[in-house]
Amino acid sequence: MKKTLLIVILSATAFTLRAQQPLTHTQYGHQRTVVNPALSLLHPEGEVSFLGRRQWVGIEGAPTAFWGSGHMGFGTTGATGGLTLRHERLAVEKLTEAGVFFAKGIRISESEYVGLSLNAGVSYMDGRFSQLDPGDPAFREDVRETDALVGFGGVVYRPGRYYVGL
Repeated sequence: MKKTLLIVILSATAFTLRAQQPLTHTQYGHQRTVVNPALSLLHPEGEVSFLGRRQWVGIEGAPTAFWGSGHMGFGTTGATGGLTLRHERLAVEKLTEAGVFFAKGIRISESEYVGLSLNAGVSYMDGRFSQLDPGDPAFREDVRETDALVGFGGVVYRPGRYYVGL
């Protein structure tokens, strides 16, 4: 019984353990519009933000990630529009994304609002796996693909007090 339980636990953890954290950033408080463009409504006057991360500087193929976003408000319409940029590099893989978004806020009470956003963009993945080990059949094909990105976001907020996003 104990062996069976141990095998089940080890099997379950084998699928959830990772050797390295993905390159995506963890400083969401500094760059909320990358995660949810509807949060641009919290700063309707506009905002520009940039976040970068370089690990193991000086080592060839070291992980690098750069994220940036900017938006501006459209006067008294309660709307914002902007763009997001992302570039990540790890060894022979490169990912580049660019997108635009539009967000609109609507008053639902005296001091609370609901905001919705739509975003669209493009993603380009460049994986030069054939450079790794020419003798290994798993690494013979390079990957170069472009994909369209479409998304939405939602937020309920009270300016200067709180926000809850989806």
